[in-house]
Amino acid sequence: MMKYKHVLIKALSIISVPDSKLKLLENVAKDFKQELSNLVKDHAKAIIGGSFAKQTMINKPPFDVDIFIAFNKNISNIQKKFNAIMRNFLNSKLNKLEQKYGPVSVQLLHGSRDYYRIALSNDVVVEIVPIYNISKANQAVNITDVSPLHVKYVRKKIKQEPKLINHIKLAKAFFYANDCYGAESHLQAFSGYAIELLIIHYRNFINFCKAACKWSQLLKKKKCNKIFIDIENYYKNLSHALTMLNKSKTYSNIILIDPVDKFRNVTAVVSDEVLIRLSKACCKFLNRPSINFFIKKQLNIEKKVKQLARNYNVFLLEFSSVKQKQDVAAAKCKKFANYLVESLKDYKINFKHFYVYDATRSKACLVLAFKQLRHQLFMKGPPLKLAKECSNFKKRHKHVFIKRARLYCIKRINIRDLIRKLIGKAREMYISDVKLSEL
Repeated sequence: MMKYKHVLIKALSIISVPDSKLKLLENVAKDFKQELSNLVKDHAKAIIGGSFAKQTMINKPPFDVDIFIAFNKNISNIQKKFNAIMRNFLNSKLNKLEQKYGPVSVQLLHGSRDYYRIALSNDVVVEIVPIYNISKANQAVNITDVSPLHVKYVRKKIKQEPKLINHIKLAKAFFYANDCYGAESHLQAFSGYAIELLIIHYRNFINFCKAACKWSQLLKKKKCNKIFIDIENYYKNLSHALTMLNKSKTYSNIILIDPVDKFRNVTAVVSDEVLIRLSKACCKFLNRPSINFFIKKQLNIEKKVKQLARNYNVFLLEFSSVKQKQDVAAAKCKKFANYLVESLKDYKINFKHFYVYDATRSKACLVLAFKQLRHQLFMKGPPLKLAKECSNFKKRHKHVFIKRARLYCIKRINIRDLIRKLIGKAREMYISDVKLSEL
């Protein structure tokens, strides 16, 4: 541990939220909670949640303050009641808060339940979400209902072992810097809660790195025993857990049982790509510890494109999604980018590519780099003994030849035209504002 101590201390000083910002967040949380509490009356209560409530927030703008409006379980339509409360809040209370914190922007976001995102100045965002007030996970109607139970569990563990706070912060910064943070469908990585549980399980950041370093080797084995973590020991072993969990939640090669809900895999969305990336990052850190593992590197797209353009024909494709909800829009953009890349690979074309999504502007950028703009694809046809099929193959294709008693053809592909053709699917994939430029 001493080998890494000075690096971890320095990293902690950089990634921790400054005291002045924490004080601002405390005031915002207190004021919003108080104003909302005055409106919800007897049928609900306002609860502060998220990493701010757990004290595991890192210095990564924007700084989110989650406030849950927790309704009594006997209320049937909480969305309707929530909407009424928020109309009242926005009409009668928001002006008072604007006078204290400056101009705000309000956004209604749609999901399984609609909720509000209120952006203040100084990179502070308040999200107000309707949930049911439950005491056990099996009472939940929606996964969001369980969020306060997650806060309660993590805070209990931190109270038992206060040093966990700093190790969780280090882990969150490490995951974020190495592109392993975010449970949204377009990222397929770890949620903040999953990272907290990993550190609770391994007790500190270095122990976690030592365990995670072995994951990439484990995943290379043909018969991979999934990574299995069950903090509360609900199951005898992995096999027992797999018989109890919903099959759709066990495709990931890491199974992390939710301590407050034994039927939930917290890491169900995590892809092998992310697991391997994380594992390799842990190995590199253990071998050569550095502060750089905790600092997010900003990709300079312009610089990288210029470097590629020296030796490649480069296409820059910018686009967005017609979907308004941020995580849905990001997922649609990622799906479209994957479609383009996989389609090009189907033609056996060699190329380089990278993809970037700018969440602040809801814009995606896909860069494709080719050595040549013309490509020849050898297509396999029917065997000569199938006369009718051979006749049809000759009618459909030019440049047909015979090899080993079978027809083949050479398909000449103009890559520029192919890209334009593939882009034609944009509208049906909920993609808009497509801009293609060639460098």
